[in-house]
Amino acid sequence: MKEFAAKEARNQFGLLLDTEYGEPDRVTEKGRPVGAMMSMQRYERLRGAAWERLLKTMDAIAAAAAENGLTDSEPESLLADASKECRFRHKHPDYCCPTAKRAVSCGN
Repeated sequence: MKEFAAKEARNQFGLLLDTEYGEPDRVTEKGRPVGAMMSMQRYERLRGAAWERLLKTMDAIAAAAAENGLTDSEPESLLADASKECRFRHKHPDYCCPTAKRAVSCGN
């Protein structure tokens, strides 16, 4: 992998475009990596691989959830309960969690 300083990459952008059929080039600024230049073909291949990996992961998680009896309606129910609790806490800012013995905040 070749390495170019950001200023050099800006000044030689046309040259970088002409040479992007090999390995990706690293672009650095003050010695730290800030970007990479690669051919569009390589980018599309990487993007497609990442998308396929994401879809497989989502399918695996859905299968595991189904094996454990988690249905589509259960997460919606849990989110609705959390939303109600958040609204309650905003209406009652002095609400104290009985087990924690401290004020409770949802972060909003």
